Amino acid sequence: MISFKFNDYDFSKLVVVETLSMPFLSKEATLTPVGRADGSLFNYSRHLANKIELGCHLVSDLSRTNVAHTRDAILAQLDTDAPARLVFSNDPSRYFSAIFDGDQTYEARYANFTDITLTFTGPDGLAHAVTPKTFTSPTDTTVVKNVGTAKAWPVLEAQMQSDNGFVGFINPNTGGVLQFGKLEEVDKIPAPSSDKAIAFSMETKPAGATENTGFMQYAYNLNDTSTPNKFDGAMVYGNLNGDKNSASPGFIAQDWGACWLGPSLHADIVGNYDDDQTGSFNFSNRYRIPTVTTRMFRIETTLESAGYGVMTCILRSSTIKKNDAWMDMNVNGRQVKSVSINLKKLPLDFCELEMQRRGDTATFILNTVKSGTTLQIGGMSVKYSFSIEDFGQVPIDAMTVWFSGYRSVDYFPMGVFWSNCSFTWINAAADIDIPNTFSAGDVLTVDTGTHSVMLNGAPSSLFTIGNQWDKFGITEPETDIQTVVSDWATQPVTIITLEEAFD
Repeated sequence: MISFKFNDYDFSKLVVVETLSMPFLSKEATLTPVGRADGSLFNYSRHLANKIELGCHLVSDLSRTNVAHTRDAILAQLDTDAPARLVFSNDPSRYFSAIFDGDQTYEARYANFTDITLTFTGPDGLAHAVTPKTFTSPTDTTVVKNVGTAKAWPVLEAQMQSDNGFVGFINPNTGGVLQFGKLEEVDKIPAPSSDKAIAFSMETKPAGATENTGFMQYAYNLNDTSTPNKFDGAMVYGNLNGDKNSASPGFIAQDWGACWLGPSLHADIVGNYDDDQTGSFNFSNRYRIPTVTTRMFRIETTLESAGYGVMTCILRSSTIKKNDAWMDMNVNGRQVKSVSINLKKLPLDFCELEMQRRGDTATFILNTVKSGTTLQIGGMSVKYSFSIEDFGQVPIDAMTVWFSGYRSVDYFPMGVFWSNCSFTWINAAADIDIPNTFSAGDVLTVDTGTHSVMLNGAPSSLFTIGNQWDKFGITEPETDIQTVVSDWATQPVTIITLEEAFD
């Protein structure tokens, strides 16, 4: 005796099947007559929707109720809004995608027994395997084996093992190709050789900079805590004749006593392209410092880490008894060298101070600058380098330049200017990993039957116009589906699911 399930409901609880009728093969050939010639030209063939009829009778002994109530129970299970699985006990390995159809009557005179005909329509005219087959690749080719007699549409899944820009599937039996993503997409681009974090024009106050804050290396005059040196005054921008991109210090008018005082400019320094602040760098500033016997000055140029001085160079003159200048160099808050500047060979009228880091080495360079149609380094220069343990691991996050005079503005030289402030990260050769269409762990699922594409379980618009969906129906006993990815990507794991179909 045959029984059946529809939409996963077992109807043996309600009816006894006496007869089962279905088409042996529902197929139609489309032909075109050609003039008066005999016969016709073949165009194509297709499966037709099939009708499945079951001759049944309702028995109250089965349903434990009368015919009318049994009918109600049957209708509740048959009345679906879309095709559902119809499975017969004589071949439980296959199902029809069917829907209850037709205008049917039954003999309602009897309370305990009646005959009834149930009619279903299978829109695709096929039977399908209840249990799909799954095939997994160890390489870029997945072998799909098929024992069905009708065309079946596989579901293709690519599980990404790395970043990837492109996934393509090829059916070599038909020449069909499906493409998702961009074949030309790259995984990495060369890192910039340098990143300029600061390039100040002194025509106006630099954006984000603050005055009279920052690190002060020489915090107390003669190291006497009773005479602290001070930030005060204001920077004047765009102040040099013929060079609007320069600034000069402005001092308060009154005598400020036995200390060094003047304005500072403080600014943050961002990391390089990789947000790293421990790399190599060049920090350059140009100064015009007229040196005369009766004037004294201190210009501190500092790079900081969390408010602490990492590298400080002080250009100074601390006496009015002679025309001299000194260059004090400090690393991690400690003076590592102090040298007298030979003003005849290296005048400070137009000079460039450069502070560098390469690994654990700190370097201070002072050059004279030649004026002309183009500004250039020339003449005398001095250079001092110091190897400091773990210096290359200290992040640089800010800079401060402080101009100070002793006791009153009268002692500070006239015409001191600052320009060309720049901080540049010098990057090691590296590649930047850029975001890609696919990342490691992503799962791309392609249903060739419904033309649907899912990425990580969500609908995706990745498919390319022109995909050859119609060439992915599988009819051969064996098909080698190839998976193609970006040439720099790791081959994904491909899993292909096939629900075999039968005429």
